[in-house]
Amino acid sequence: MSIYDQLTGAAQNYQDFRKRGGFTPQLYGILENIGDTASQFLSPRGRQAAMNMVEVGDMLNPVGDTLDAMQMAGEGDYVGAMVNVAGVAIPAGIVKLYGPQTALAAAKAIQETLTGTGDSMAQVGADVYEKFIERMNQPGPGPEVVGSNLGNIPTFNLRDLIGARVGTTVADLTKAGDDYRGIDASIIDEPEPMMGGPGYPLLPSSLENNLIWASDGKHVQTKKLAQKPDVVAVTAMNPLSHQSNRSFSNATLKTMQAYVRDGRLEKANIDQLNKMVRAGTNDAKNSVPGLDKFPGFDSPNINKFIEDATFEQRKRITQILGTKKALELGAPNVNRITQETLDDRFAGSSQGDSVLFIKPDLSLDPVNLEAEGLPQHPSYRYGIMGEVLGQLDQPLSTFNLFSKFWNDAGISERGSAFNKGGRRKFDMTLPIEEITGDRVKQLEELMQIEAASGKRFSNSDVRVLKNSIVGAWRSSLDKVTDGGMSPQLFADAIENSKYKPALTNYTAADVAKGKKDGTFEAFQLGDDDLFFGIDKAPDYSWMGVEAQPGDKSLVGVVSNTPGLKGQAVPAVMAKAIEEGVTMLDAFAVKSSRFPKGFLPHYYSKFGFKEAGRIPFSKEFYIEDHGEQAYKDLLQAWKSDGWSEDQGFPDLVVMRWSGNDADRANAAASIRGASAQGARPTTGNIISEARGSSQPQSGSTARGEPAGDRRGTGRPAGASGASSAQGTGSGVQSIFGLTEDQLRNRGLTSSDLSDLQGVLGTLGAR
Repeated sequence: MSIYDQLTGAAQNYQDFRKRGGFTPQLYGILENIGDTASQFLSPRGRQAAMNMVEVGDMLNPVGDTLDAMQMAGEGDYVGAMVNVAGVAIPAGIVKLYGPQTALAAAKAIQETLTGTGDSMAQVGADVYEKFIERMNQPGPGPEVVGSNLGNIPTFNLRDLIGARVGTTVADLTKAGDDYRGIDASIIDEPEPMMGGPGYPLLPSSLENNLIWASDGKHVQTKKLAQKPDVVAVTAMNPLSHQSNRSFSNATLKTMQAYVRDGRLEKANIDQLNKMVRAGTNDAKNSVPGLDKFPGFDSPNINKFIEDATFEQRKRITQILGTKKALELGAPNVNRITQETLDDRFAGSSQGDSVLFIKPDLSLDPVNLEAEGLPQHPSYRYGIMGEVLGQLDQPLSTFNLFSKFWNDAGISERGSAFNKGGRRKFDMTLPIEEITGDRVKQLEELMQIEAASGKRFSNSDVRVLKNSIVGAWRSSLDKVTDGGMSPQLFADAIENSKYKPALTNYTAADVAKGKKDGTFEAFQLGDDDLFFGIDKAPDYSWMGVEAQPGDKSLVGVVSNTPGLKGQAVPAVMAKAIEEGVTMLDAFAVKSSRFPKGFLPHYYSKFGFKEAGRIPFSKEFYIEDHGEQAYKDLLQAWKSDGWSEDQGFPDLVVMRWSGNDADRANAAASIRGASAQGARPTTGNIISEARGSSQPQSGSTARGEPAGDRRGTGRPAGASGASSAQGTGSGVQSIFGLTEDQLRNRGLTSSDLSDLQGVLGTLGAR
């Protein structure tokens, strides 16, 4: 019997198979038997980009339409050619050789096993599928289940918790497994190790030494274990909470030193920043002893001072560098450092969600990591020994996993009661939840439909998708007191974006002026850090494209929302088309699969056609933005897997091919809902808009767009871009769920009421 048969033979269907843990644990062993690490499946460029932890789950979104794929296959490009099998893109050659069922199984295996090891679908070629399929078809015993040393998160069966007493511990969301190297072209001299966060017990050094948790105080660990939980649920803190730990402080201070080294700050500005730090000792509200002896960021003694600094001193310096005044003086953007040190695997979680489960060895006391010669965490001194169980197939909110505590407290969702006392009482109480068979059945009902879909939408995606569906956009034309958007927020979002050097740097004054003269409008989706602008008087004459009456151009697409995995750009495109956008522009980043650039292909799926193209000009860019911005632009591209040997991308302007009568249905198609209901649709949105609202066959391209002529070739800040179908897949996943299941994903009663107003009664499929 083959390994594949052993792994899947007992399963009646794929849903049942996923309930038993899926491929993930077993295929760690397959990787071991192949004799290669996951990263060796990637090209050198892919291995470099893998440090960005872009998930293979995003790579395996529907990619390319079938006709394009089969044409490429006919030309012999079996690695680049993709076909869509049950919503998963797979190399056409693999489907032809092994059939769609085996190819799909291999694709799902790769998705579950190689999460966090690549940068684009092009880096997961036919050879990867070949190795998995060949190994799965070999006879012999199945592989041993081993712990991950690849930064993956193993899954386990919820039923394994029956009879267990589950406790809790909170975790900030510091990245684990990567070194922090900087936020732009100013690479720091000494990389800062990122140790987690929830990912700490998944590190190779932790797995090898059975370390499952770390803390700065032995008494804290003892208190958490005093109630003798069988299992501990690691629950998420908010995405900013890691700003207080030593790893973040070190990253910030090292980045500041790199800025000084590279001459990004004038001497007078450095002097002002030095004075701000030294004044910390005399600050009446935040006095920190010893800062009056700070040598200065430009002093040769700075490294010694930082090395010997207390936690409070480091924290205070970091806080000073994070002020608006420090940013104006040229200090590094602390919000960007926050993004780069955040673990994207957990960033989309709601506060209190259970993101990992660990099993402490209660026979052992917490250990002093340094004294025992164990791997040290930069922020914490003590460690707990035990084993990692993993994560469940779908997340569970604190209100569902610890239902007894919250029922007794009379709190069922996030809101004022949760924020004003409920959360702190939970953290102080450290409740224990006893998991019975009946409780498991209840929890399985919450998870089963999403598990069957094979998708892992983050709670951030669910929130953004909900807001897109109900139209929760704020406009810069409206007063903030009337639900409008502050122009300063749009300017701040651009400032906080990794792709700032690729975007028009609109200021709050620019947005206010555009409101006054009617030439510009900015939008924000709900309270998320997701924005775009519309230039109502675009001028592309410099590209040889003449203006037409009523032209509007999509610009300034920025998403800094943590944890989004594909819902940002479709939400923007749907709204932009509704608002009458006729044009957009972006860099056409080239690849072997898309020699003319990916974006023209991608945007064609939204109904846009190329209208003009010119080569990128280094000279003009430097003339407009400066040498340093040019270096930062290249670094942003390189961090996404681009290299100069691919050639600089052309600048492309595109026009929408639809007309105003098409816009409503086109936007509904992008969102995955027709004008008459909530049914997901796919295929070309213009043909759908002009035809009917019924679902049509076809697939769309996955890509990385930018809505600005200075764009990078992907949406600014987005962790993975979906196609026009992408949001539709989310609608199907979400609106086939019951209200309880939606609450589990972080939606509140108010959110559900908004959805009901648009979609009608919610219920199980």
